Amino acid sequence: LILMLPFRAETLSTASLRTFSDAVHKTSPILIGKASTQHKPRNREKIKQMYVSAQNELKMGRSWRCIDILSEILKIDSRDSHSWLLLGRTYARIGQTAKAMKTFAEGNSICPKSVHIIQAWAVLEQKYGNVKRARALFEEGLSKDPGNAYICHAWGSMEDRLDNKDRAKYLFRVAFEKAYQSQICIALGELEASLGDMKAARKVFETGVERCKEKGFVFMAWAKAEEKVTGNLKAAETLLKSALEVDGDNVKVHIAHAQFESRRGNIFKTREILVRAASMAQKDAQLFNMWATIEQKAGHFEKALDIIKRAKEKFPAEQSLLQTEGTIEEKLGHFDRAIELFRGSTEIRPTAPAYVAWALLVDKMAGLQENKDDSKSGRTPLRSRDEARKLFELGMKADPKHGPLYNAYGSLEARLGNLDKARGILKRGIEARCSDRASVWHGLGSIELRQGDVSMARKVFSAALSEAKLTEDVSFLSHSLGALELGAQNPSKARKAFAEGLKRCPTNSPLLLGSALAEVKLGCIGKARGLFKKAVLADKFHAHAWQAWGVLETREGNCQAARELFEGGLRAVPTHSALWQAYGMLEVASGNEERARWLFSNGIERCRGHSSLIRLLQSWACFELRCNDLKLARKLVKEALEVEPCSGACWAVYASIEERAENYEKAEKLYEEGIRADPKHGPLYRNYGALEVKLKKYGKARELLEVGLEVAPYHAQLYHQLAELEAALGNIEGLSKLNLRAQALFRSGRGRECNRVDASRVLKNISSLQNYIDFVHGQSDDDADIVTDLYEAWDKRI
Repeated sequence: LILMLPFRAETLSTASLRTFSDAVHKTSPILIGKASTQHKPRNREKIKQMYVSAQNELKMGRSWRCIDILSEILKIDSRDSHSWLLLGRTYARIGQTAKAMKTFAEGNSICPKSVHIIQAWAVLEQKYGNVKRARALFEEGLSKDPGNAYICHAWGSMEDRLDNKDRAKYLFRVAFEKAYQSQICIALGELEASLGDMKAARKVFETGVERCKEKGFVFMAWAKAEEKVTGNLKAAETLLKSALEVDGDNVKVHIAHAQFESRRGNIFKTREILVRAASMAQKDAQLFNMWATIEQKAGHFEKALDIIKRAKEKFPAEQSLLQTEGTIEEKLGHFDRAIELFRGSTEIRPTAPAYVAWALLVDKMAGLQENKDDSKSGRTPLRSRDEARKLFELGMKADPKHGPLYNAYGSLEARLGNLDKARGILKRGIEARCSDRASVWHGLGSIELRQGDVSMARKVFSAALSEAKLTEDVSFLSHSLGALELGAQNPSKARKAFAEGLKRCPTNSPLLLGSALAEVKLGCIGKARGLFKKAVLADKFHAHAWQAWGVLETREGNCQAARELFEGGLRAVPTHSALWQAYGMLEVASGNEERARWLFSNGIERCRGHSSLIRLLQSWACFELRCNDLKLARKLVKEALEVEPCSGACWAVYASIEERAENYEKAEKLYEEGIRADPKHGPLYRNYGALEVKLKKYGKARELLEVGLEVAPYHAQLYHQLAELEAALGNIEGLSKLNLRAQALFRSGRGRECNRVDASRVLKNISSLQNYIDFVHGQSDDDADIVTDLYEAWDKRI
């Protein structure tokens, strides 16, 4: 009955408990009829057969049939502890929490010697935040069987999550000294590693591989600790090979090997491992889910669906397969089919991940319906979003400790402008001590940035990093903190944030890139080059690292080195528009116009289907505007606006083209249309105002520039332009007021704290996990850095 789960010390060794999905928390009678209290069953063989039948029904996804059979068994023999245990777990599996707890309580009273019933009950209680009750049950279990491995493992894992590390370590050691079981060995080793004591962790793992029966699992956990804590990938790989040598028939070992290669970016090797493991005698649904996901991400949708179809034949009751299939159907645009699959998954077993996937799809559909209210079907954006909220709440009932749910739910509310509600949702997750709590902290920090409170965001990110275990991958928190400091013009603090992240993840390419950019800001070009090199060696597919390094060499006058870097990046990632754009701009600056056109043209063909295509189209349009080929420039910017109709930058370019052609009336209309599409894009107001000044419409120009300052108060050039206008008109009073306003906003100059516009830019970068190149691009003239130099020079030449 007890199944061992590798790696995760926080999960019980009883596998089914991990997937408890409880919808309500109140008592309800157990409907098993009047049970016999006789001590000796009339037909022990019959009970065994019935029990096996119940297990088979559960495997086939027929949970209620399983419950009926178990209830019949307990009518025959109420002292059958195995049936009480499975009955409680089955109720928990289908979301009947109250019945599950009532079943465990009744089973415990009738079978007081069964510590497994007590353990299952305690785990369910702690899952729903009833820590005091869980502790009392764990104590009861240990009083009946001191040092019981299952009780100590579950109790210690709970204390570990609650940051009671000493108590957790004591419980794990008590059990480990009594019996060398792999579950306890792994939990203790991982705890030592998370505390930074790799010497103690290695000693525990060494003892485990010598004395534990399941040596393969111990090697796997040890490998993960070496990878996550020390960054020693070679040692991790060696340990995984040892796991394969001692337990090669265990499919879990092959899955761990595939996950390791996937984290290293070796997708081809990952696929090869999974394909080979799929033919093994031992089967595992996780393997097929992982394989199908890889194929889906590669765009091989039909192959992914075929893999899931094969897996469903082997695992008809595995709800996660339906969820994966639903995700693939969603990618294909088959939304109704995807919803049907998500619903089917929750009917087999109500799990938080399935509810999250379902809710996100409903929200996505609401976004598509935003401008077309489908009243006939009764589905409107408002109703769809309410439906998404209900699904998130059902997910919380299924698993109140599922961290990604709180992030997804909070992101929905934040996107709709309900920031206080979003903050409340994220805090609920933190208070529930949910899984992946670091990402929930990250979401909360992003909310603070959205509200312009950079100081609070910094505190949130720092607090999250300080509480994270050493074995956790929290590189995204270091990314965010470093990006925040770059945005606040604090390169020294950014350097420190990235360095702290690299202590945990020394081969993380985005962190290496961020560190390199901080060094550039500090003027340490030699150090920056070394970090850029490490970044591309750590991940040759990290296009932004190639781009940033190439732009640096361009700025330093090493044009041939820059070309080689851009070409190296394009060989690795030929569909990355920013690389094509940077390379094209290099050739423009070098006077190689035909070569630049070739790069822009080829880049556009390779990047079709990507939203970032507008970068290339816009850059090429600007180039042709400078060359006075207005017809081609117009054609290119129109295509860009078809890709992204809300791009204020593209509308500004389009209007500039018509202005160059002296079609002033059309240019004015385009500026108006651009402002409607992107009302907070400062350059639109600046350029439109300049046109009105040119046409001697001074009142309209002043009005535009003043509105621009309201919606984009940190766009410095708006102040410059309005000041020039007021000076030209002799408006001394207006000029004085403008000066005071500018001083109040920019009084601390380059050392000022990150403002609201900076905060939103940081937030955009953080939320999408884009590279810091994108983040620093587009700063004001005062804050321009290496990435914008080429573009600023180009703008001046247009």
